[in-house]
Amino acid sequence: MKTFFTLCIAYLLIAERDALAQQTHLWAVGESGRIARSTDLGENWITLTSPTTGNLTGVDFVDFQHGWASGAGLYRTDDGGDSWRAASAGITGYLFGVDFVDESHGWAFGNDGIFATTNGGTNWTRQYSGQIQGGMHFIDRDHGWAVTPAPQTILRTVDGGQNWQVVDDHFPPFGTPWGGTAVYARSESDVWVSGRGHTVLHSQDGGVTFDEQHRRPAVGSSSLESIVMLTETEGWAVGEAASGVPSVYHTLNGGQSWELTTFPRLPFQMDLWDLAFTDRNTGWVVGKAYSILHTRDGGQTWELQSVDDENITPNYFGIAMYTVVPEPSGIHLLLGAIAFAVLSYKLRN
Repeated sequence: MKTFFTLCIAYLLIAERDALAQQTHLWAVGESGRIARSTDLGENWITLTSPTTGNLTGVDFVDFQHGWASGAGLYRTDDGGDSWRAASAGITGYLFGVDFVDESHGWAFGNDGIFATTNGGTNWTRQYSGQIQGGMHFIDRDHGWAVTPAPQTILRTVDGGQNWQVVDDHFPPFGTPWGGTAVYARSESDVWVSGRGHTVLHSQDGGVTFDEQHRRPAVGSSSLESIVMLTETEGWAVGEAASGVPSVYHTLNGGQSWELTTFPRLPFQMDLWDLAFTDRNTGWVVGKAYSILHTRDGGQTWELQSVDDENITPNYFGIAMYTVVPEPSGIHLLLGAIAFAVLSYKLRN
């Protein structure tokens, strides 16, 4: 009976991972128009046909089929990345990123400002004319934030970008320029910004005011290039290497403290530029050269993942993930019920 119970649990754990793999797709973009995709949690990455030879620095998907890649142009796919077409009518200048909340509504930002579309990228209109080189995040069609390191600025909108409010004049005197390079919001009120000096700022009022959570003066102008909060308490931030050590920070208390995590020492200085997590254990970071790394245990260990098993090691600048939580199948429910019954019996006897 004990053996049967153990097998049930083992099967459920394996089935859970297999179901997650089937329901999670990843895309990475980088230098010279490089685009890669994985449909099995990064076990295998394949190179996709790219519409450009220019660098791509941003990517976003709203489902398994519809996505956008930005950089030296803006491109859209309707088949998961197998084919791409230009979708930049109305956009000027180099783009650093793109953010969509559904198949129709999205924003792109770059050297010539912030642009918005309501038809999936067929047409774009400029909403803000100042240079935005950091990051952007929308949580719905109305609420969004954007940051740029030079001049250091944080913007917020509550009407889909029809009006952008500069909010950094409300900041306390942080001292060393913080130069925002990434922003992430969990709700209309909770917003995090990362930047130079490995600075992390947090707002509890939607970006009207911010408090400093972390700064590491010893790293100078080294930046945290991406930040994400998995829950109200747990989050990750990654960025440029400091003293040859990749910068990966982790918080378990809502950012009250950010701990520099152990990361494999590689034979070069590895700058990290973006990250994605499916849950607290499973995540990826992308960056320089050996550029896709994967953790299965919440960042305790990391492994390199190759694309097409080739020796080319390009820089990857952005990563996007789309995942659907699978519904438990009948066999999973049956085995779970049997395992629970066996466990209950053993506890009573």
